[in-house]
Amino acid sequence: MGQVPLVRFRDLSIPDDERHELLEAIDQLMRRGTFILGADVEAFEQEFARQCERAECVGVSNGTGGLYLALRALGVGPGDEVVTTAMSWVATANAVIALGATPVFADVADDFNIEPASVEAVITPRTKAILPVHYYGRMARMHELMAISARHGLKVVEDASQAFGADLDGRPAGAFGDAAAFSLNPMKPLAALGEAGAVVLDDPEAAEHIRSMRYLGTINRETCVDPSLNFKIDTIQAVILLSRMKRAEQVVAYRNRIARIYCEGLDGVVTVPLPPTDGTCAYFDYTIVCEDRDRLEEFLVSEGIEVKVRHRLLLTQQPGYRDGADADVPNALRLVSGILSLPIHEAMTDDQARLVVAAIRRFYGA
Repeated sequence: MGQVPLVRFRDLSIPDDERHELLEAIDQLMRRGTFILGADVEAFEQEFARQCERAECVGVSNGTGGLYLALRALGVGPGDEVVTTAMSWVATANAVIALGATPVFADVADDFNIEPASVEAVITPRTKAILPVHYYGRMARMHELMAISARHGLKVVEDASQAFGADLDGRPAGAFGDAAAFSLNPMKPLAALGEAGAVVLDDPEAAEHIRSMRYLGTINRETCVDPSLNFKIDTIQAVILLSRMKRAEQVVAYRNRIARIYCEGLDGVVTVPLPPTDGTCAYFDYTIVCEDRDRLEEFLVSEGIEVKVRHRLLLTQQPGYRDGADADVPNALRLVSGILSLPIHEAMTDDQARLVVAAIRRFYGA
C-alpha cells in the first residue's frame, strides 16, 4: 500500500454532525417512498433558485446535461456556433457538439476566465450564444459579456459548474445569463453524494421545456413532444443537496480562509490567484502558475502533498476538437504550461496549508 498523504488534494469524507443530518433526511425519504422527482425535488429546486436569485430551477442528472438542456432550450442547434473558453473541461464543449453546433474557442485572461475582447473577435453570423465558464470558482467578467451579447443579439449560458457560492458585485453565479448550469458532484463546493446538476433561469416557458426534456421530452410523463434523453435528478441527491445548502456559505468561507494563507505565503514566489476585488471566489480549486511545474508537482508529491493539474490540455489541444486547433489563444497556451492546483477543502487545517506554502517556498529557495 502507498503512503497516506500528509495533505490530501480533496477530502470527501463527511463530518459526524453533518452525516447524522444527511442520514436523517435520507431516512425520511425512504419512509415517504418517493424516489423519482416529486415534492423533494421541487423543494430543492425552489431553494436553489432562491439562492441563485432566479425565478426557476430545474434539477438535472449532472452539469453536462444541464449545459445541453439550457443551450437546447435557448434554440442552439445544428449549424450554430457557440463561443466558449479554450480553458475548461471537455464537458463544456461536448454539450455544444451534442447539439450539432460548433464550439468556437476564445482566449482567457490572467485569471483563467474567458477574455471578453477575444469573444467579440470570433463572433460570426453563425454565432448563437456565448458560454463563459466561471473557472476554478471565480466569476467571469459577466458585465462585459452581457454587453457583448446585447450588441450582437446572442444568448448567454453560464457554465457555473465550479462556482456555486461565488458572486460578482453582490450577484451570485448563475444570476447573469439567459440561463446557467451547475454541476453538483462530490468535488464541487455544493456537493451531492453522486452525480447531480441544476439549471437556473427566469423564463417559465424555457424552464418548462427543460423539465420536459429531462424526462425524455415528455409531458405528463407519457406523451413525447420533443424527443430527448433521461436527465432527471435522483430524488435522493436532491434531498442531500437541500440539506447541504445550509452549510454552503460556510464551505466557501472556509475555502477562502485557506486561500488567504496561500496568497500571503506564496505571492512573489509563484503567480497566485489573488482574491477578486469585486466579489467572492468559491475556490473550487486554488491554482497557481509556476516555473518548472512538472518538477514542482513531483517534489510536492514526494513531500506527501497531493496536487493536480486541471487540465493539462486546452480544449483547442484535445484531439476531439480538431476544428478548434487553430484558435488564437496565446494567453491560454502560456498559462496551461504552468498551472498547478493546490489542496483546498473544508477538512484542511491552517497548519496543513502552511505546510504546503513552506514546501513550495523551499522548492524555489524562497
